[in-house]
Amino acid sequence: FSTFVLIMIVTVGVIAFGATIVAKLLNKASILAYRSLIKTRPV
Repeated sequence: FSTFVLIMIVTVGVIAFGATIVAKLLNKASILAYRSLIKTRPV
């Protein structure tokens, strides 16, 4: 039982860590795309 709980905790931790990395990458990509759009299309 303890090993199962440990595996579950590790799995959740890895998923959360990967999700945060993906979110940061998407955030940076969206910011770069937004800046490029502003540069190409000045309002």
